[in-house]
Amino acid sequence: MDAQPPQRGGTPRDDEWSTTALVSAFTHAPIGMALCTPVGDMVEVNRALCDLVGLEAERLCAGSLFDVTYADDLEAARAACARLRDQRTSVRHESRLVRADGTVLPVLVSTSWVDASGPAHLVMHVQDLSDVKAREQRLRHQATHDGLTGLVNREHFASRLGRRRRAADAAVMVLYVDLDDFKPVNDRWGHAAGDRLLALLAERLLGLVRSGDTVARLGGDEFALLCDVEAGSDVAAELARRVVEAVHQPFALGGAEVKVTASVGGAVAGPATAPEELLHAADLAMYRAKAAGGDRFVVTAL
Repeated sequence: MDAQPPQRGGTPRDDEWSTTALVSAFTHAPIGMALCTPVGDMVEVNRALCDLVGLEAERLCAGSLFDVTYADDLEAARAACARLRDQRTSVRHESRLVRADGTVLPVLVSTSWVDASGPAHLVMHVQDLSDVKAREQRLRHQATHDGLTGLVNREHFASRLGRRRRAADAAVMVLYVDLDDFKPVNDRWGHAAGDRLLALLAERLLGLVRSGDTVARLGGDEFALLCDVEAGSDVAAELARRVVEAVHQPFALGGAEVKVTASVGGAVAGPATAPEELLHAADLAMYRAKAAGGDRFVVTAL
């Protein structure tokens, strides 16, 4: 007897079970899913996709995913769909959707071309990336900001100064702030109280600058400010004076009022001055203020 070729599929009952299982898997999948025409029009959507965008199935199936795609991402989304039609395999791309309430949702869209049986169609998976993006943002923030005060750190301060010098054609000012008598605070009141003082000082410094200015904690009890100024103005000296006065005000720590002072050094320079030269000048000015007894400021113009 001649050998028979292997048979595909099973009994009608098996096929019915497989179809039911596939429908159930589609309907109850934990991520958004859609069946689409080759041009992206949605034919069927699951509950997860409806919940993701805040629209009912009838509304979604009246159009395509492009209708709820963030405007800035539309070109890339359409290009991914065109690439899928050309290659007839699968594509993945990150995008953003606009929910019914107007909020913007980051997503990963994975789409496959299917034409094994019947008319060609697309199977689309839409995964919410909100948690992933939030974690990435936290990691970026941790890499560029001080954990105690929330201010930018030394490296990010230097990076911002470099970008400011390359982009600006106006003068900028750097102020270095160094506490004169911080160690006795830690010795008498403990490091937790010292940390609290630094956090309160950060808030005071932020209250002295404009929204586009930068306040950084360089490490320990050292801070820095980066601001745009007009060449020849007295803004730098005025801000330095206000910093000295802000530090001079008592800090409430656990029912006690703690006083510290600061030495503040500033440097103002035009666009031709290198960032390193500006930082060095501000550092020297700060040490001049400290050598003169502290609780004062020195500002120099380059």
